[in-house]
Amino acid sequence: MNFEELFPTPMWVFDLDENLNEILDWIVTLHQNDPEGKHASNYGGWQSKSFYDCSDTPLKSLAEFIEGQIPMLCETMGFPTEGRKLLNLWVNMNPKFAYNTVHVHAEAKFSGVFYVNVNENSGDFAFVNPQLYKSESYTSTKYTCSEVRCTPQNNKLLIFPAWIQHHVLANLSDDIRVSIPFNIT
Repeated sequence: MNFEELFPTPMWVFDLDENLNEILDWIVTLHQNDPEGKHASNYGGWQSKSFYDCSDTPLKSLAEFIEGQIPMLCETMGFPTEGRKLLNLWVNMNPKFAYNTVHVHAEAKFSGVFYVNVNENSGDFAFVNPQLYKSESYTSTKYTCSEVRCTPQNNKLLIFPAWIQHHVLANLSDDIRVSIPFNIT
């Protein structure tokens, strides 16, 4: 017998060592200077406007790390690397009960998120199963579940194909959940 998986979806997970205190201080100032931010998939939270150049911010090394992963991401997916780059990134701040609704990043090939200030109750990141058929299985497996959840951790970076639907569950902690999503073209 041969066993093969059809249509698997990759996710890359990296443990980084960014200076979270410096990034968080910068984000607090950013929020104070633009309390309106923008509204996209966030409900009850705040999103900054997009950054296209991070060279003069505490996000410089994070942006450089993400850029450095592009050849590997493209090789894994069979995409050409020419013209691929970190398109933009922004900040999400979700206080208690805030969340992000189901969405995709249609303008990108890859998307991801970096965690700056999270804890075990600040809301899981969830990927929606792209298969339309849902099994009547009594046991939820990676083949039959409706979504896969990832509990965020500080200084962790996730990268995934931008076409997969995803959302963030409500922050149930008293701390503000701070993350930095991004897109790669």
